Amino acid sequence: MKNNEATLEPAAITTMLRNNVFNLKIEDIGLTHQKSPLVWGTMMELGYPDLTISLVALADGSCSVYLSDGTGAVGCGLYSEVRQMVTHMLNISQRMLPRCERVEQFPSPSASCARFYLLTGEGVFSTEASRLELDEGAVDIAELYYAGHNVIGMIELLGAGIDIVDEMRLAQSEIQRPGDTDTSGTHSTTTTRLRGRTWQILPSAGNAARRWHN
Repeated sequence: MKNNEATLEPAAITTMLRNNVFNLKIEDIGLTHQKSPLVWGTMMELGYPDLTISLVALADGSCSVYLSDGTGAVGCGLYSEVRQMVTHMLNISQRMLPRCERVEQFPSPSASCARFYLLTGEGVFSTEASRLELDEGAVDIAELYYAGHNVIGMIELLGAGIDIVDEMRLAQSEIQRPGDTDTSGTHSTTTTRLRGRTWQILPSAGNAARRWHN
C-alpha cells in the first residue's frame, strides 16, 4: 500500500478546476489580447440548493462543465457545433460587460440564482440575477443566460466531451499501467470522442433559450 499517494475526491477535483479558471491568463489558451476580444472567457454558474453547475467557455473554443458534486465534462469544444455556440456566447458577453462589476472574489451563486464571470485583460467582471427573472427575460443579462443554456443543450444533445469521473479513472489506470497511450503520449481525437456519452447536465437545458427565441 502506498500511503503517500493521496487521491482527491471528485467534488474536490471539480472545485479545483472551477477555481483555476479565475487564475487563467489569455496566454494560457494560446491567444493574445491584441488578437482577441476584450472578453475572452465566460463562466455561467447556476445555483441550486445542493448543487452548482459551472459552464466555462473560452475564446480558443474550449468548453467544460463542472458540477459541484464531482461530475461534469471536459473537452466539449472538440465538437464544432459546441464551438459555434461558445463563439455566440462570447460575442454576447462583450455586450454584457458594462452590466458587470470588477471583482476580486469569486463566490458561487446563491440558490435559485445565476452568476456570470467574464474574463478580460482588465480582470474578472461579474453579476448575478435570479433565475426566475432570467427565465422571464426581465433583466438584460438574460440574453447571456439563454446563450449559456444553448451551449449546455448542445453538449447534452451530442453527448459531447469527456466525462470527468471517467477521465479520472482512466488517468489512474494509466498511472498503474504506463504505456497505454498512443505513440504521441496523448489520446487520439477519436478515442476522446468515443468516450463522450449522452448525459444530463440540467433537466431543463435549452427550455429557457427556446422560450426566448420563440
